[in-house]
Amino acid sequence: MKEGGISKDYKLSKGDVKRLESAGFEWNLSEKVSFDERFKELMAFKAEFGHFNVPLSNSSDNKHLSLGRWCCGVKKAYDIMKEGGISPRFTLSKGDIKRL
Repeated sequence: MKEGGISKDYKLSKGDVKRLESAGFEWNLSEKVSFDERFKELMAFKAEFGHFNVPLSNSSDNKHLSLGRWCCGVKKAYDIMKEGGISPRFTLSKGDIKRL
């Protein structure tokens, strides 16, 4: 909506947007986290658990959900790159891939 498009999944009126914003709703909760920051999180996860299988479960006690989603996105981006495509969500350098 913000960019002038129409969402297939959600229909928000201008009134809906105003009500959400007046209630304190934040549209951009997570600031973009750099590859290096996520990589450090991933290494800390491995140091703690001994593996890279970051859970994707949405349980209330899963403090690694964001990291798990990032890992999933990076894996998808890598698969796209292997096929010669360009990921719309992630840009991975050869150095990033080597580090992973």
